[in-house]
Parts: sequence; C-alpha cells; structure tokens
Amino acid sequence: MVKEIFLVIEASTSEPSIALIQSGRVDGDDEVSTSAVIASAILHTRDPITGARSEPLAPEVQKLFQDSDVTPDQLSGVVCASGPGGFTSLRGAAAVAKGMCSSLSIPLYSVPTPVLLVASIQLHEHDRYVVAQDAGRNESYVSVVEIMGEPKGGHTLPRVVGDVSIVSNELLQEFSSNVNGFLLNSNESSAPHTSSAVGNSDLEGNLSEDNLSAVQPVNIAACASRLMPSILSDGVVDLNAWEPTYGRLAEAQVKWEAQHGRKLPV
Repeated sequence: MVKEIFLVIEASTSEPSIALIQSGRVDGDDEVSTSAVIASAILHTRDPITGARSEPLAPEVQKLFQDSDVTPDQLSGVVCASGPGGFTSLRGAAAVAKGMCSSLSIPLYSVPTPVLLVASIQLHEHDRYVVAQDAGRNESYVSVVEIMGEPKGGHTLPRVVGDVSIVSNELLQEFSSNVNGFLLNSNESSAPHTSSAVGNSDLEGNLSEDNLSAVQPVNIAACASRLMPSILSDGVVDLNAWEPTYGRLAEAQVKWEAQHGRKLPV
C-alpha cells in the first residue's frame, strides 16, 4: 500500500478550515482506495472582542503540522478550495498553497468550494444540490452540483454544473422553490457559523428560517477525504496560471487590471 499525505486549505466559507489527509492506494495502481483525516482545524477568523476578520492562515498551517507530527517534506501535494468566496481569503489561501508547492516541489490540486460543501453531508448518487454561499451585499453565490457514480471504484463524483451566479437573497428564496433537489445554504445571515440544508426533495415553498435545519459546524477541508479519488484524478493545476474563482473581484483589482491591461498576478 502506497500512502500519501495532502494538505487541504479551504478559506472561502464563513468557517475556513485546514486538514491533513492521508490517502492510500495499491502499489502499481493509480486509484485511491482509502483516505483518512490525520488532523484538522477550523480557523478562528474573527476577533472575539471586535468581531473583525483576521487571516492567520500560515501560522495555523504550521501549528497543524506541529500538532500532527507531520512535517511539510512528507507532503505529496496541496489541495486548495477554488471558491467562489471572499477575495482576500481566497487570494491568501492561494498564496500559501502556491508557496508551499513551489518550495517543496510538489503538485497543487484544486476543488470547487460548492463540491466540498456538498461533501459535508451524506452523498447520494444522481442527486442535485443547489449551493448558496454568502457573497456580501445581501447576495449569494449560487452553484448547482450534481452527483454521478464514477465508473471505476463506484465513487460518488460531485461536479459543478454550469457557471456560478450571483443572486440576491430575496430572489434566492423564490429560486429555491423551483429546484428539484437539495439546497445547502452556507450564508452567515441565515445561520451564523453553520451550514443549513433543506432535505425536502420537492422543495415546495420558499426558503425560510422555518424550513432550514441547522447542521453542526464541520471542518469543510476535512470533507475532502471523501473526494480524494476524484480530486486526484482531475489532475494537477498549473502552479503559475491557476487562480481561484473569486466570484467577485475586489474593486482595487478591477482598477489595477484596467490600468495595466492584464490580470493581476497571484
């Protein structure tokens, strides 16, 4: 059995998290057969007094290594959630992930945040999920995730279908009543520090506090252990070219790119 360790970084939700995951595969076979969480942590991103956000990602990653007795040189790769989500958080996570991969000469993998959110609940083949993430300004990033059975190994394989949309929270309530599937809502305005899921397959009626059932906070990064076969089979991303899916660019970046006529490098 060949065992590999991966660092997973998720910084695009209201509860950013990190995890060390060990995956195993039979020697000579590329198919991952087992995955287990070695260590994980939910990051404390709000000052307990002021409530202001902070991003202590690099020190938290270092602490995770120390607490788990794993050293960075044991890593086989880094998995970074690609968003959508907050610009500053995603950019910081990408910088840490790319920096580690570059210094350690290991590959970088990415996984869409809506896929990780869906993986935090029980997966069923051929289900469809609508994932809503807080986008600020009383709006949400809305993605559709479908789960299909993978031909090899029988793994459930979530995939984002179509483009991410930015929808007002008022319209989201009307939109959710017309979806045949589940709705996973990670908006802080609906349920602070939790994710909420609607389990009614018909989703009759509008989304409201009355039909949201709160789910205990989970380490979203650790949920990647359920998806490692598909994450690794998707292949590595280009370390120089890859950027997260911000959903909405910061105004400062928009001005910089307009002035320089090119994308702001990550």
